[in-house]
Amino acid sequence: SQPLSLFGQRRVQFDERRAGTRADHQFGRFVSDDPSIGPDVAAPIAGRTGAVGATVGNLAVSGQTELVRIAGMQPMHAWFSLPLAQLPALREAMRVGPVAVTAIPEGGAQAEEGTVELVENGSGDGTGSVRVRARLANAGDRLWPDMQCRIEVRLGVERGVLTVPVRALQTGQDGATVWTIGADRTARPVRVRVLRVAGDVAVLEGGLEDGVRIVVDGQMRLTPGCAVVEAGGEAARAERR
Repeated sequence: SQPLSLFGQRRVQFDERRAGTRADHQFGRFVSDDPSIGPDVAAPIAGRTGAVGATVGNLAVSGQTELVRIAGMQPMHAWFSLPLAQLPALREAMRVGPVAVTAIPEGGAQAEEGTVELVENGSGDGTGSVRVRARLANAGDRLWPDMQCRIEVRLGVERGVLTVPVRALQTGQDGATVWTIGADRTARPVRVRVLRVAGDVAVLEGGLEDGVRIVVDGQMRLTPGCAVVEAGGEAARAERR
């Protein structure tokens, strides 16, 4: 075939552009005739928008141009890790009914209540924990995307368990120890087994008598049989609740 002359090349370009203009005109007529298609863009979810990424006149390409990012606020979902050793208790609690969760934001903001929604089907990361997702209503928008929170899971109510303040625990390579105060005001170390910690209270499996006085400060300075001076107020005690 013979190569096109300069005039022929310009003619081809003109015809292509005219065809494109006609197509754009036909699409514009189609949009104006169809009330379901217009300049308004409806998001598939409700939430809070961030900065707008495009303005009037920008070229928007489907699947490439981010117009605006929307973060779902109500409800919010929080992921946290749970030791695998506590997974059986969580599953049993979920079998009975919804498991309550409290999300406590850093900085002392008001806590938000929710429930456990999902437990991952495996740990897979070698940490000995499993990921759990909680659903939180967040009606007052107290929680924010990527906010750091402490998650408390209520697996049930235990009665008659032996508890001590967490401050009373002295943890080492051989486990946990609690220093008790005898009637003669001398200190004695007692090895204990910690079942779980809830806030500032540790639940123990035996080892101590209910009501025994215990040391909650200065344990590193103690030796077995040394005299103990109580620093004002009533001494802390192991307590069965």
